Amino acid sequence: MKKSGLFLGLFTLILTIIIIWLAQNIKVENTVPSSPKGDTPALSQPNTPEEINKPPVRLRDVSIIMDGPTEVRLEETITYTLTAKNNTNNQMKDVVIRARIPAGLKYRDRIDETNLKWVFEILEPNATRIILYTVGTTRSGVFTGTAEVYIKDKIISNGVVITKVIAPDLQLAVTGPRICYLHKPLAYTITITNTGNASAKNVNITNIIPANLDYISSTPPRKVGISLPNDSLFKDGIAQHAAFKPAVGERLSTLTWKLEEVAPQQKVEIKLDLRAKEKGRCRNTAKLFCDTDLPPTVMPLEAWAETDIIGIPAMHISTYDTEDPVEVGKHTIYVIEIRNEGTAPCTNIKIESKIPEEMEFVSAEGPTPFKAGTVTEPLFQVSFEPVPILQSGDKLIYKINCKAIQPGSAKHAATLTYDQFENPITDEEGTSVYK
Repeated sequence: MKKSGLFLGLFTLILTIIIIWLAQNIKVENTVPSSPKGDTPALSQPNTPEEINKPPVRLRDVSIIMDGPTEVRLEETITYTLTAKNNTNNQMKDVVIRARIPAGLKYRDRIDETNLKWVFEILEPNATRIILYTVGTTRSGVFTGTAEVYIKDKIISNGVVITKVIAPDLQLAVTGPRICYLHKPLAYTITITNTGNASAKNVNITNIIPANLDYISSTPPRKVGISLPNDSLFKDGIAQHAAFKPAVGERLSTLTWKLEEVAPQQKVEIKLDLRAKEKGRCRNTAKLFCDTDLPPTVMPLEAWAETDIIGIPAMHISTYDTEDPVEVGKHTIYVIEIRNEGTAPCTNIKIESKIPEEMEFVSAEGPTPFKAGTVTEPLFQVSFEPVPILQSGDKLIYKINCKAIQPGSAKHAATLTYDQFENPITDEEGTSVYK
């Protein structure tokens, strides 16, 4: 009896300890929430079995892949593809996809930064949604497009596409001399430079030759009657001949070269040698245009170099006698001829005639009045007043009539001065005087 009572007391103690432990460690899930003061407490509604068993949303539960081109030419469009996938076996609700279009890309009529948004109320287990959208390009550069997946305002996946927009940037320049003398050659250089990051195709360069210049040669050379590019072989992308069209009526002569391609950062030079045939200012003009459907549109370019064609003044003088030898008491005439052999006018032309001591001055004639007299014994001089201007190719004649007065070797000297030449020019004529 005593043993059974002891066993019962021990059992009761152990049971009590177990009940106390369970009361301290077991948490009751569905409890009655506290309510604001003065309100009647209300029991919460129990969750559905699906909600109770649904795991929390994790990163990449809905993934997104963003695809697009890595490089396009300016004026081409960019099409982005967004592929969103539910990677779980559960429905995903209120899935939001946002895409950012960077500034410089055109969406509809907007070229500033634009944000797009799509909402999927339910995305079934393992389901996929594909979104396509297209933007235009307005300038060259590197553009980063992004896309993100949100669930309950939390980013769970993102994608990025970096696209480089490329374009040619052609520059045209013509260089040549500022001044050239009449009938002399002059050289021009036409330079085409692509400072962009894309090639330019089918580049045509036409040089319009001014009316007061004549063609001599070019590199590449001209060829009459060819049609570019079919009848002209190419080397390094440059036509080996230029199509030449001669001047007809008021239409000036032209040379046209064709370049198959001007690569990024490439520079092409065309050499052109012409000859000045008329005085005056001329403008040698080059024009560039691209004959291709490949974007972007390359605007026509025009460049020129201006040259002043001027003449060169150059005088020639000669003197001779009409009688040689001449007897004492007889007459001879010293003729002085001057001629402008240059291509520009000469001004302030002066002639002086020195009479030798074997001769006696009788008379003189010329285009202007003269003065005659003794300079220093026995030198006698005839000086004509200056002629204001003498055009290219014109000449003047002076005549000095002299009488032989003593035998000897007479030497007549004619001296010319004019504004365009610093030093006097002298020509002499010897005459034998006998008795």
